[in-house]
Amino acid sequence: MPNSFVTNRKVELIAFRAAEAANYLRIGSRKYFKDQLVGKRNGQSYDFVVRDAGKFQEGLDLTGGPGASELVERKVTKSLQLGNVVIKTSLIEPVTEANWDDDVAMTQGPKLIHGVVRKAVNADLGLQNTAFVGVGFQPLFKAQNFLKTVSDAPAYGFINPMINSVLSSNGQSFSPAEASDVFSKAGLVGKLADTEYRANAYMPMISVDSNLDTEMKKATAITYADAGDGINATLTFTGVGAIIPKGYVVWIKDTYAADILGDKTAALKAFIAYEDGASNGVMKIRKTYFAGEGTKEVTDKNGDAYGATESAGITAFNTAHASITSADIDLLPVGDWYGGFVRIDGAMEFETVDKLDASNADTKTETVEGVTVIENRAVDVMAGKNDTRWTVVSMSGIVDPREVSLVYVKDKVINVVTTNA
Repeated sequence: MPNSFVTNRKVELIAFRAAEAANYLRIGSRKYFKDQLVGKRNGQSYDFVVRDAGKFQEGLDLTGGPGASELVERKVTKSLQLGNVVIKTSLIEPVTEANWDDDVAMTQGPKLIHGVVRKAVNADLGLQNTAFVGVGFQPLFKAQNFLKTVSDAPAYGFINPMINSVLSSNGQSFSPAEASDVFSKAGLVGKLADTEYRANAYMPMISVDSNLDTEMKKATAITYADAGDGINATLTFTGVGAIIPKGYVVWIKDTYAADILGDKTAALKAFIAYEDGASNGVMKIRKTYFAGEGTKEVTDKNGDAYGATESAGITAFNTAHASITSADIDLLPVGDWYGGFVRIDGAMEFETVDKLDASNADTKTETVEGVTVIENRAVDVMAGKNDTRWTVVSMSGIVDPREVSLVYVKDKVINVVTTNA
């Protein structure tokens, strides 16, 4: 049931309902780039800075060690996105606040923010350094416990609603959870140990067929290439005669995920397709950082960077995988999979712009729980119509893939009846 809310401002109603539906964007996110947004244009990508530093060292005398490391500016490429909804009303339609909430805000507020959330989830797919797959609660447990080895900050999970259906069909259920405030209730399905999970309709799902599995096992080499846009890259699997679909996952032998210190973890680095490949054997993935003590996302089997620089790291990675067999890669198994993201507090950036360079006496702005909605109205007196437009200009996205895991739960009856304690 929707929360009850009383106000005499229509824009506040829209902002309230939008904030209720914005949990993926709001919960566990921070405003990293607020002071860097001046002069940015809608729809264009920009490099922002998250400051990071070098390698942990022990002892009093550091003269024999690697020495002082300069503060690194970790580049994160994001873009401003603008979303709108517009409704038309006659000049004599009743506009009491109750009608506006029931007839307009409860539909248009969520519609406005759902468009923003859908775009954010699609942009975030592939920005997970690790992936855990399996049946039942297993992948969720693995993800949230792995992330505890990366950071002691709390974690939050966002899952495809079908995951809860699969779990329920096997007699499994999340523990009950109480939302901390009225804005955190939407989509809350419960807790698994100390991690809250919320349903999100835009989380990935994928069907892997036997033909794709057979073709991927024919790979004889792997080549990584940056796309040059600061966001994307490709892995080309030589010898594969199939399109690699959005959401597919590959793990490569002896290629490990790094933690926030750049150290080797127990998990292999997950390479995740953010959209369908353009040709056979080409996997569209997000850019991977191969170098930098405080910024690298991947290590070799010894825990070392692949190279002293990004270009050297890419060359070394490609050389190491110039000849492979099926034993050198692990693949997302055949079956139907429902996905989700588990992320550490602070791994997500979200903020909204609080003004537009287009306003008049009717322009109104309201911010609720970090979601700013801007209202503009155009009145056609002769036609007897009002066009009311609500706008959200936002910047959002995962800023550190090392603090986020992808989970996939298989659509499978496992004949186990158990309840999460």
